[in-house]
Parts: sequence; C-alpha cells; structure tokens
Amino acid sequence: MASHVRKQIRDRAVTVLTGLDTTGDRVFASRFRELDESDLPALLIFTGDEDIEVSTIKGGGAARQVRSCSLVVWAVAQDREDLDDQIDTIIAEVETALFAD
Repeated sequence: MASHVRKQIRDRAVTVLTGLDTTGDRVFASRFRELDESDLPALLIFTGDEDIEVSTIKGGGAARQVRSCSLVVWAVAQDREDLDDQIDTIIAEVETALFAD
C-alpha cells in the first residue's frame, strides 16, 4: 500500500533538508521528539492542519476533493545568547533548500 501523500511530503522534506550546514543530519519527521543537547540544532518536520474542499461536477458527477495542508519545519536550537541569529540562519538554509527543490 502506498504511503499517504502527507507522509510522502514529510519524507521528501526530510530528504531535501538533511545535510544543511547548520543542522546536518539532525532532521526528524516528528512533532514530538525528545532531543538531547547533542541533537541540537535540529529540525522537526510534520504536517499541520489540512483543509478539504469537496466539489461536484455539474450533472451529478462524482465528488472531488481538493486538499491543502501545511508543512511545518521547526528549528530547534540551544538557548544561548545568539539564539535568534542561529534560528534565522537555519530558516534561511531551510527556505533556500525547499524553494530550490
């Protein structure tokens, strides 16, 4: 059985975002993961809310669903003086990688 499309999206995001300069291989497809200090900085990737719009074809045709969901990428880093700068760097790397794919 094929994976649900949301899982395929998460898996692709993990593939694309693994190996970034700041987070390296610390990329996890999970919203809940206990992270040790050695796991940081890291990315947590999950799908968020999903909107479903049902439409029908005129003349009584089959119903069609149009779905959209959010891909959430959380940047997690150690609480230190340059935390905001580190998060900004991670976000820039994530955006560049995702938009290049």
